[in-house]
Amino acid sequence: MVGTVRKNKPELPPALLASKEREVFSPKFAFTPTTTLVSYLPKKNKNVVLLITLYRDGSISDRDDRKPIIIMDYNRNKGGVDNLDMRTIRPGCLTRATREEQLLEQLGKALVAPPIERRKNVPRTEASAQIVKAFQSAGLSDRPDDQASTSTFKASKRKRCQFCPKEKDNKMNNTCFKCNKYICKGCSLSYC
Repeated sequence: MVGTVRKNKPELPPALLASKEREVFSPKFAFTPTTTLVSYLPKKNKNVVLLITLYRDGSISDRDDRKPIIIMDYNRNKGGVDNLDMRTIRPGCLTRATREEQLLEQLGKALVAPPIERRKNVPRTEASAQIVKAFQSAGLSDRPDDQASTSTFKASKRKRCQFCPKEKDNKMNNTCFKCNKYICKGCSLSYC
């Protein structure tokens, strides 16, 4: 295991954290039986602290920046950590609350779907089927659209009745289904 350590942890030795009196590119190591801590200054006042359980020695690279092998190994493998972080953000790895919301949504749809499907095809009796066929053969549909010429519906705006004289100034939000003109109750006929 390898990873960065925040510098505000009280367990870290003060010698690893002191960066003012250290030279740039200078590594410092601290060893325990199971872990290794490395502190490295890539630039002035920029201290990088890593904790690793894989290496037990303080080997340094032959490059000009004298970077520790531990830091080079961390930089080489940190793409896997970034990939894991990215996958936890994507919809494939959802938080518990989001998973519960999706479960409830699917459950609600599953409970509501069968009654809706049953209502789509209402079974007709023989008598009602014959009445519908008689209307269809006579040229009438089973839904009365011809009545709509005198029926009204509520519009969102209020305007003056277009059939009354302007002196009456009857304002309402009823309109005719057929011509879409604003019409008052006195000028309209309504059917059930």
